[in-house]
Amino acid sequence: MNGKVTPPPEREFPEMQLQLRKEQLLSSIRADQGRHTLRPWLHRRGALAIAFAALAAAAVAAAILPSSSGGPASASAAIFNRLASRVAAQSWTPGPGQYLYLDTESEWGAFGGGCETRSVERNQIWVGADGSGLDRETKQPGTFTSPADRATCLSMTKEKATLAWNLAARSSDDWYAPNCMAYGQNTDWSRLSSDPQMLLQQIDQRYHSTDPTPSQEFNYIEETLGQGNPPPDVQANIYRAAALIPGVQSLGTVQDHAGRSGLGLSISLSPPAHYGTTAPYGTSEMIFDAQTGEPLGQTDTGQLAGWYVYLHKEIVNQLPTDPPVPLTPACTITGGGTIKQIPGGSVQTGPS
Repeated sequence: MNGKVTPPPEREFPEMQLQLRKEQLLSSIRADQGRHTLRPWLHRRGALAIAFAALAAAAVAAAILPSSSGGPASASAAIFNRLASRVAAQSWTPGPGQYLYLDTESEWGAFGGGCETRSVERNQIWVGADGSGLDRETKQPGTFTSPADRATCLSMTKEKATLAWNLAARSSDDWYAPNCMAYGQNTDWSRLSSDPQMLLQQIDQRYHSTDPTPSQEFNYIEETLGQGNPPPDVQANIYRAAALIPGVQSLGTVQDHAGRSGLGLSISLSPPAHYGTTAPYGTSEMIFDAQTGEPLGQTDTGQLAGWYVYLHKEIVNQLPTDPPVPLTPACTITGGGTIKQIPGGSVQTGPS
């Protein structure tokens, strides 16, 4: 296998997360020290339900959590490797006429100058074996992170349009003709090495990084898992590559923002060396289902606070509704084509 992989496109699922993370990092570096964001509300369940969930999670986690005394870092590598063997048994490749359905929810900051707002977004995607499908986005109204941020945002006259966009609730259905949907279609997974060390280097190259920090590599792993649909054996190899990242800590059994129990692995966030600062920016945490090895979510704390939860994933036999127009012609280039705006969303097709 060679070391060349197809770079990720500009638009992935969930939409534009990589670019947003870059903007968050740059904005936070420019911001005053001590700024904070409100933690999103974690749905609380009854004490009895939590107790039963904790007992069930403990029974499963006991089979994965290493019993060695090598410390949190070595424990994290062991967990990644054991999760790899479990996730390799899964299969999420749709057959002809079928669709891979994914349902996620997230909250990240939106930045405009010195102004930050936050909103919860839900993304549902149906991607067919032929690269056709539907991407449904629902965004809740945005909120300010504090009274001080509200005052800052409202005082920025040049950012009024951006602010209005970030605060507005909206929804859209974006339809794709065959070969037009990039998600899971635009990467030749066979080019990725099965050697964990080589694979980690390939993932670094995929994000155009020559000297990444451990926290950047951890984020690249999150991006690769969350924005693609690697085959089970490739996903297992990605876990084995993640086991090589230094500084990753085992958190044991934790809860994601949907209240589900899973195994948490965390790393301290830090900016690249050329930014001229080594100040920590919080932590980034990945949460995995102890039974299946699949990602449950991601939680970042500190100045880049935000979260994802992967709510549902299955192979289905049809779209939730018929497309408003015929999804033809097919795109000639994967993820390419022409976008036409329609009421309530858009349609992407190949050249007429």
